[in-house]
Amino acid sequence: MVATPLSGWFRCAGERGTGIAIALQLAQELAARWPVLVVGTTGHELHYLGLHRFLAAYALHPSAVIFLGASLATTLGLESGSTCASFHQGLTTAGEGLAQRLEGVLAPARFPVRSNPAQWLGEGEEWVRLSTPLLSLTSRFPLFHTPQDLPEHTTSPEQLEVTHTAVNRAAQLFLE
Repeated sequence: MVATPLSGWFRCAGERGTGIAIALQLAQELAARWPVLVVGTTGHELHYLGLHRFLAAYALHPSAVIFLGASLATTLGLESGSTCASFHQGLTTAGEGLAQRLEGVLAPARFPVRSNPAQWLGEGEEWVRLSTPLLSLTSRFPLFHTPQDLPEHTTSPEQLEVTHTAVNRAAQLFLE
């Protein structure tokens, strides 16, 4: 299963657009080897209302979940001193050895990976309740939740390519 939120604040090009773009491409590539269900939910800003309703409506037992959260391929703020610091975070239910290997393939996209954290970020905290293997990626950047979160300010084709390639490699490794 490849999952990502669809809604956010304002036009949210970096916040949601980058995750949606990567999720769609990733699902297409993974489908060459595995059956894939793509889940896009709304209501993230209402404490994951869409995801709660989706999970309540369907008895899901996926073999794995790859959750792509906020701001995956944003460019602004990676080196800035903004008060809204950029961060990237990868979390997984995989053991420490696989988490380290995932971090290695995600390095070009700057995602450190932690194994079995005490707290999950975003919808990852809901997906982990399925008790299935989970890889959750999420970020934050200075224009997060602002009207300036527009494509020309937040991402680039180059950043989308770097991030997509890293996420695809991580997903393939995770699923193997």
